[in-house]
Amino acid sequence: NAELVDAFAAGQVSLLREVEPELLQMENPYDRSARDDAGVTYAWDHVLYDGQYYSYYGIAPVLVLFLPYHLITGNYFPTVWAVWLFGAVGLVFLGLTYYQFVKKFFSGIANGIAICGLLIALMISGVWFCFCVPNFYEIAQNAGFAFVTAGAYFLLSSNVVGTGRISKWKLALSSVFLSLGVLSRPTLAVYCIAALLFIICGARKLIKTAKKPGYKNNKAALCRYLCAGLVPYILIGSVQMVYNWLRFDSFFDFGIQYSLTVNDFTNTQFAVPLTLVGLYNFIFTVPNFSTSFPFVHSNYSVLSVNGYYF
Repeated sequence: NAELVDAFAAGQVSLLREVEPELLQMENPYDRSARDDAGVTYAWDHVLYDGQYYSYYGIAPVLVLFLPYHLITGNYFPTVWAVWLFGAVGLVFLGLTYYQFVKKFFSGIANGIAICGLLIALMISGVWFCFCVPNFYEIAQNAGFAFVTAGAYFLLSSNVVGTGRISKWKLALSSVFLSLGVLSRPTLAVYCIAALLFIICGARKLIKTAKKPGYKNNKAALCRYLCAGLVPYILIGSVQMVYNWLRFDSFFDFGIQYSLTVNDFTNTQFAVPLTLVGLYNFIFTVPNFSTSFPFVHSNYSVLSVNGYYF
């Protein structure tokens, strides 16, 4: 909420913080043990590339919230409120997506069953854990959650699957939000790939409808449909690709291997203890609700392996 805002306001993609000289002199600055042994200071969980610090985390929260707020007010939007805001929006759209799903495919079930399903869908979401520790990780996670659930809602309500007339503007909104999800967390691109399958189904549905008597301008209608579904991916995806190139000289490099974190991602490792911590916390560390902000609290167990995970 501040580092990238300041960098973008200064007209650059690298962070304003200068890299410590002793870090640059290391043979392998990505080795956490070597950094600890050398006693050097560095920006934790930031990306080091070509002598500059970068942020690995997505730029969508900066572009839609932090930077506009800073330019208008001169202040920085609070992290804790950003995490809460994105999480709340995501939970609302998760409920709306569930409602669309039931309405479209299971309209005959009892209201009580539907309501129980809604409560389960909302309560088992891992997003609740993000409210408890609002750091820059949780900004990216909750923003991605909000954009993906909004995209899912508009995708289902656009009627590309099931019955009903296809809504192109809802399809376009779905593509916009899902693309912004990728600009929040790169791994969320998997949802965009899944959405393409829905768009293909909608195209087949449109072609089948166009074959019926009385329909004209079939190719034009299909072209407008494909533009509504695909152009947002192309435009917003291009923003991400250019951002990648400006940082790492590659359109497809998100920079995770240059991250100064627990693992040396230049020599990829898999840490079983960290996975077990995540599994334990997700199942047994149940969030507590209260009337004090941010209304959700929890106690994580680190299990002596360097940090909380969920």
